[in-house]
Amino acid sequence: MLNTQVEAKKLNLKALSVEDFASQTSSNNVYVLDTRDPEIFRVSFIPNSLNLGIGNNFAPWMTRIFPDRKTKIVLVCDESCLSQCLTLLNELDYHNILGYLDGGFQSWENSSKKTDSIERLNVDEFSKACLENKKVVDVRHKAEYYSQHVKNAENISLDDMIEQKQSFEKEPCILYCQGGYRSMIAASLLKIKGFDNVKDVEGGFSEIIEHDIELTPYRCPTNFQK
Repeated sequence: MLNTQVEAKKLNLKALSVEDFASQTSSNNVYVLDTRDPEIFRVSFIPNSLNLGIGNNFAPWMTRIFPDRKTKIVLVCDESCLSQCLTLLNELDYHNILGYLDGGFQSWENSSKKTDSIERLNVDEFSKACLENKKVVDVRHKAEYYSQHVKNAENISLDDMIEQKQSFEKEPCILYCQGGYRSMIAASLLKIKGFDNVKDVEGGFSEIIEHDIELTPYRCPTNFQK
């Protein structure tokens, strides 16, 4: 693994204390990017943070959400993944990273500052919610939705959500994707926009199809016409 200090110096990054981090994030045009695993992120995070877990899906979604490489960003990373995160951002030409939270999220939590969370339902809880006719939103691509989805689920893809192509009513809703990565990105985006009652489904559609939840008939995605 590359040395974190070397990568930070290369990007002219500062390790920010909790107070300095809070000061930076008080500006409306500074984004908090939390790269922790979605399952860890959802338990507790800094309010108005966007979750984009480090891994194979990081780069494509980073560039979709932040097409402007000059976007001002502060980072929340696990210490073990900080070098990887800094290297990826450097390779993607994001050079307006203002710093990273020294000590990671634990330092924020230890300071007793305000935190937020997102409830993640297991499949049994989701099944009960479906029977109660709760609003369900499938954030997968249209072709994935077309192929098969939870009956009565609405399709607002993460791409459309990012581009604000469809309106999204401020009402309680449950999100799912294929495995849980995209739904947590979507949930954190909605939280930033002021949606308080948003949940997602653990394991996503891959887990849903293994349980007794009413689905639409399967259709071959290759037949889907945009």
